[in-house]
Amino acid sequence: MKYKIPKNFDMGGQTIKVKVKPDVGKDGAIGFYSSYENRIEVQTHLDGSLIDKSKVEQTFWHEYAHCLLEHCRQDDLGANEDLVDLMGEFLYQSLGKKKW
Repeated sequence: MKYKIPKNFDMGGQTIKVKVKPDVGKDGAIGFYSSYENRIEVQTHLDGSLIDKSKVEQTFWHEYAHCLLEHCRQDDLGANEDLVDLMGEFLYQSLGKKKW
């Protein structure tokens, strides 16, 4: 399946790599951002089933929001999962689904 997710992007002078894979290996999470490795990983399967395409793409934008807040030196806001999820939803709606 083809996802509208970049393979990498630049933020704060850093190149962030993006991996889309069946399992990210984080118990209970379907995505994560590693600031130490400049990497976002997004999972495509859960319990042997394919995760809906829009959920995979929205998960990328959720992790992008974590990355953005950290690069803005707002780690305390990045720890607020409700805020990050809301930011991810709006980023996905305004950027992730846009046909430029």
